[in-house]
Amino acid sequence: MDLIDRYLNAVRFWLPKAQRRDIIAELAADIRSQVEDRESALGRPLASADVEALLKERGSPYSVAGRYLPQRQLVGPALFPLYVFVLKIAAAVYLVPWLLVWGALVAFFPAYRAAHSGLAVFDSLGSLWASAVSAFALITAGFAVAEWSKRRSAARREWDPRRLPAVRDALKISRPGSAAEIVVDLLFLAWWAGGLSFPVSVFMKGASSGPGPVPFWADFRAQFFVPVILLIAASAALSAAALVRPYWTRARLAIRAALDLGFAVLALSFLGPRTSEVTRLWASIRAASGSGSPGKWVPWLGLNLVFVLVLVAVICLASAVYNLIRLVRYDVLRERGASL
Repeated sequence: MDLIDRYLNAVRFWLPKAQRRDIIAELAADIRSQVEDRESALGRPLASADVEALLKERGSPYSVAGRYLPQRQLVGPALFPLYVFVLKIAAAVYLVPWLLVWGALVAFFPAYRAAHSGLAVFDSLGSLWASAVSAFALITAGFAVAEWSKRRSAARREWDPRRLPAVRDALKISRPGSAAEIVVDLLFLAWWAGGLSFPVSVFMKGASSGPGPVPFWADFRAQFFVPVILLIAASAALSAAALVRPYWTRARLAIRAALDLGFAVLALSFLGPRTSEVTRLWASIRAASGSGSPGKWVPWLGLNLVFVLVLVAVICLASAVYNLIRLVRYDVLRERGASL
């Protein structure tokens, strides 16, 4: 039954990965046994309303998941899955990007390393640790107050099984998403090849109406003109194939990871030999601060290009790792999609 599958999928979301499969198998068998008992008692298959009533009796997905977890004193089993989820969101939204930016500064900017030599480079993480402890304390305090409180919201008691999210196949590819990727790739190719002139092109090409050529841009475009075209074209072709058969295969995951690694390698191989030039660019920006000369925008645009390349490298590396993990766990993902 689709509603039961959606319910099981929602419960799975709140469970720890190590116990997920066993708990869901046990819960699925228990629910389906209960369905069979009620069908025998009624002498007919259960209607959708009967299944909704059965699931309401069991409780909301996160409260059911909490019953399978160890008892907690500060945050009880009913709220503990939600508590862990909020902590993960806080880490993903703030802590992880902060660490990635810090790592890029240490790896690619000698001026930053010079200002924080030796073990002092870890002192620059002081604000991160303070923010992390503060966020953890605030989130924990909030959930502790919620656990201590005796009140239960009506929304939590009267949850509606019909509002459960649909089961998502982890290997299915969104056709609208693939179509959007194709459009973006083709627009980028047209701009990269010179067929479109977005406003930023005026500055990057160093036209007479602009402030002058942007540092690194001409070198980057000349050095990687063909490789970028090949990588973007391959990405568009992969998205086009997904329109015909919208499912991830092992080959597609491997190709996507390879393309992401390719973009990251291009960005890092360009920036690696130019760290001293980036340092000089930063020094020229500091020297020109406060001046009214139009030329002060040129180093700023060059530094922006550096940050964009660092960001592209970080995002592509993260995407490549994610797709490689999915490739390793392909059989598990396919089994999950087939069982729901």
